[in-house]
Amino acid sequence: METLRRIFHYLTHLEWTEQKQHVCIFCDRKNFAEIVYEDAQIVVINNRRLAGQTHWLILPKEHAVRDIENLNSSHLKLCKP
Repeated sequence: METLRRIFHYLTHLEWTEQKQHVCIFCDRKNFAEIVYEDAQIVVINNRRLAGQTHWLILPKEHAVRDIENLNSSHLKLCKP
């Protein structure tokens, strides 16, 4: 039980730091299976590893958006048709 307590203490006090990715695999268009949609702000591609019959990746062109947790109100326009 003491081991679990120490692990929990470590995880709750851990500072989660963002790791910088120096090479973006999505900047090289030859990695895209098929572009489904594109505009000035996003690119939508077919995912090569399907999790269902249709599986798209919606990629913002702005590298500041690392994941869904980094979205804010200024990114709402990306979700509107």
